[in-house]
Amino acid sequence: MCKNKLFKICFITVCIFSLSTNGYAKVGYSRLSQLVHEAPYIAKGKISIKNDKVILNIEKMLKGESYSELLISFRQDSEAPDPIFNDGEEVILFLHIPDFSKGYIIPGLGPIPLPEIKEGEMYLFGLGDQGKWPRKYYEKYKFQEHYPKLQDTASLEAIQDVVEKLQKIEDSNNLDEKISFYMEYIKSSDKVLQYTAMEYALYGGIWTSQKENLNWVGNSTKYKYILKKLCDEIFSLSLIDDKEPTIRSEAIRLLRFAEPYNIIPLLIPKITDADRLVRSVTCGNLTQFAREQKIKGDFINFKPEDSIESLMAIQKQWNDWWEENKHRFSAKKE
Repeated sequence: MCKNKLFKICFITVCIFSLSTNGYAKVGYSRLSQLVHEAPYIAKGKISIKNDKVILNIEKMLKGESYSELLISFRQDSEAPDPIFNDGEEVILFLHIPDFSKGYIIPGLGPIPLPEIKEGEMYLFGLGDQGKWPRKYYEKYKFQEHYPKLQDTASLEAIQDVVEKLQKIEDSNNLDEKISFYMEYIKSSDKVLQYTAMEYALYGGIWTSQKENLNWVGNSTKYKYILKKLCDEIFSLSLIDDKEPTIRSEAIRLLRFAEPYNIIPLLIPKITDADRLVRSVTCGNLTQFAREQKIKGDFINFKPEDSIESLMAIQKQWNDWWEENKHRFSAKKE
């Protein structure tokens, strides 16, 4: 009997923990493009701390209906640290108003009541500092491969510019116009905008409605032709060789939709790139290619953290394989 009671208590605890992650704060959003696309409200302003409450005095609403002041609340996953707000701090916040009034139904246990949100109060959209710019890193939560430093170290003005430009794509109902905006942004000398434009296209923002989640679209046959068209700009701008590692890595992600004849010779040198993330996405692209082509061999399953000697050996094997087999793909060059 005691065991059953303990199990029930533990089960309720796990459920409430899950709700605090998904019900209160949605999920973890690691990409700026996801926040721009999915957060119902985006506001720029100055923080005031009053009686330990976080107040945002709004200078400009970048998305959603206008407010002059908001009380900011947040519920966090236990694995994510609470965001830190300083009095007088200038911020851009990604916000939402969850519906807590209905509570949540847990099978066998019934509804768990959740507090109703008050007027003039919003929740951060995301976990930890994900819904807040500028971000603050904690040693335990750096997530280097998910948080591009280009965005995290950018000025507030640069982030605002990116948000407003992406909103032009969001607000357009014409696919050709959306793509033209993308083409303009990817050619920008502003690296933050250039990176986020690639990120945005890769994760479906160009063609996904604001009511839909910004999910990976790699398996969507309907839009592969658009991605291949966008790849032409990546090639023409030589972004795969950009000096900025996060630009190189995102260009490689996007070029997984290019024809093998064009991309494989460019990927092979990246096996020994100086940046670990570039090596990682290169490994992912080559592994996917090998799987699709049913390529066998020890050189297929390399890791980005392998020694330089090992990676150079892998690189040579890939070069040898390509020289022997590239004729199979030359017909797809055009």
